[in-house]
Amino acid sequence: MRRMRHWTARRSRRRVAPYWEVRNTRNTVAVVYGSKADAELMAAAPRLYHYVEQRAERGDAEAVALLRSIHADP
Repeated sequence: MRRMRHWTARRSRRRVAPYWEVRNTRNTVAVVYGSKADAELMAAAPRLYHYVEQRAERGDAEAVALLRSIHADP
């Protein structure tokens, strides 16, 4: 199983237009002009997806349905 790399949310250092940065281990992957809670939710997305994926592998019907809806063609 591959190791999950955590994303983090931190306040930007810019004083002109403050925002939150969602970062992985190397780069900024998103810039959030909303609240800290919004940025933290975005940073948790990979871990949440991994959790749902594990539940689906164990046969959880709700998790399987959720993954199907995420990957469904529009």
